[in-house]
Amino acid sequence: MLNDQMLDDRFWPRTLAVAEVGWTAENLRNFSDFKDRLKYHGLRLQQMGIHFHPTPEIEWETRKIGEKPISGFQVMFRPPGKDQERQV
Repeated sequence: MLNDQMLDDRFWPRTLAVAEVGWTAENLRNFSDFKDRLKYHGLRLQQMGIHFHPTPEIEWETRKIGEKPISGFQVMFRPPGKDQERQV
């Protein structure tokens, strides 16, 4: 039987990769760029209490238990076909 932690472990970060493929035009997909951006989601998932499998190929940004959460994140996105990022 699977518990919540086991389900999270199987679900994340695969869901982030599926979203990347779904939202990014095929000609703009860049795996190296995706891996660089993906590492920052580790801290985000951790702060939301989501257990995830830390894929060894990614240099995950996380914090140790007891460290204060990091504040001041800016959410940026680049609309498809645009060269400039925008803050959300």
